[in-house]
Amino acid sequence: MGKSTIRKELLARGYKVYGTDEDGIAAWHNKKTGTKVARPTHAERENGFLQTHVWLIDKKLVDELVLQSKTALIFLCGVASNDYDIHHVFDKRICLTLDEQTLTNRLASRTNSHFGKTPDELNNVLTWRQIIEDKNRSLGALLIDASQPVEVTVDQILSYAD
Repeated sequence: MGKSTIRKELLARGYKVYGTDEDGIAAWHNKKTGTKVARPTHAERENGFLQTHVWLIDKKLVDELVLQSKTALIFLCGVASNDYDIHHVFDKRICLTLDEQTLTNRLASRTNSHFGKTPDELNNVLTWRQIIEDKNRSLGALLIDASQPVEVTVDQILSYAD
């Protein structure tokens, strides 16, 4: 189970939850121009897209979520290349962790996205996995093993969020 599954479970429990992917809070941008671009097709990603584009969180949208969080607990699920720039606006950080083999198996078998299925993308995801985990650890994030049942993982998240 990954962040999308966690997001769905939190929503089912009545929490306000946003996903960087699902809710358009992050988008692909051209590295040279900074211009926001449309989500690439599978074929476009195979043609070097990741070398010329970067996934970025929209800081203005995060600022809007911060305003909402004054009156309710808000969860933002996802990562982006610039998430370090906004980490200071969050009260708490939680990082879902998985061992490399489990992550590889999940990417190969998931049906809701093709991302991570090509050898280059898988290599990138596995590299990012360690970078993200290290970055979150350095920021004091709670690291949670995401190989547990979704209910257990969400219970851990909620006990930390209170």
